[in-house]
Amino acid sequence: MRHIVLGCLIAALIAVVGMSIAEAQDPPRIDCTWRAPDTGSPVQQYQLRILDVDGGLDTLVTVPARPGVTQAYQFEGQFLRRYISQVRGFDALGRPGTWSAFSDTTVFEEVEPEP
Repeated sequence: MRHIVLGCLIAALIAVVGMSIAEAQDPPRIDCTWRAPDTGSPVQQYQLRILDVDGGLDTLVTVPARPGVTQAYQFEGQFLRRYISQVRGFDALGRPGTWSAFSDTTVFEEVEPEP
């Protein structure tokens, strides 16, 4: 298993966003994780944007906040594709925070398994 951790500092609502390759399998999985902020308005939900740098489908997901734990979302990627992500939080009134900076690029370097 290859593990690549990515991170970036962001605005007041979210502290760290990261992506890692969970397993080289068919299809490969990507784990996106981030921490809730230590300051600012409490976050009720997050919006996670996962972009396929190579021009494939982009993913936009709403994830409920879970106080006191690391936030996470897992999605299925594709082999030999590059992905970046960013996240923002929404408070109880539905007001969005700013998007984080994009993460570093995650690449599935393994080739697709033979059938």
